[in-house]
Amino acid sequence: LCAQAISGVVVQPGEEFSVNTLTGQRTAAKGYKDATVIKNGVYVQEPGGGVCQVSTTLYNAAVKADLEIIERSPHTRVSDYVPIGLDAAVNWSSQDFKFKNTSDYPIFIVAEFADQKLTFKIYGKQLDDGVYIKLESEKTETIAAPEGVKEKNDPTLPLGTNKPEAARDGSRAISYKIYYDKNDNEIKREVLAKSTYPASQAILRIGTGT
Repeated sequence: LCAQAISGVVVQPGEEFSVNTLTGQRTAAKGYKDATVIKNGVYVQEPGGGVCQVSTTLYNAAVKADLEIIERSPHTRVSDYVPIGLDAAVNWSSQDFKFKNTSDYPIFIVAEFADQKLTFKIYGKQLDDGVYIKLESEKTETIAAPEGVKEKNDPTLPLGTNKPEAARDGSRAISYKIYYDKNDNEIKREVLAKSTYPASQAILRIGTGT
């Protein structure tokens, strides 16, 4: 549903594109089904879970199309479907993915979904002289999880029960936007983004529900 909302959009020169503005809130009333989302570092089920895979795929395509990234956020956990530092989390309405068409020509976005694979194609003027862009990223630091166990009351768990959650180390990463000429020679590389995936202390959830 999210990809359908984006596919076919035309972004004029100087215009900004926003995932949240285009799709609005992802709700069950719009047909979005419950799936996994990350809230405060914890996996929960909500309508529209998984749309970050859409925004992440579009983010990578927009960078390769040499468009200006206006807003992009990493997740609170490293994603397993994209290299570290190349994800783009969206959440209504606290996180958005936005880019600006900084070219002199309109661009046209097409989404294709087949065999559990999502592809975004951005049509517009090609970069000059056969130049193309690749992305690279690397982990730069491990953030150690705090020691000890933090107790939290949880009304979703029955009274007298508890649920432990293991500690988790965090990470820092850096990503690069690399320009190549038509002969596959590197022309220049730029820092695209620096991302932090926070560590999480071990938690013991104490049931306070009925």
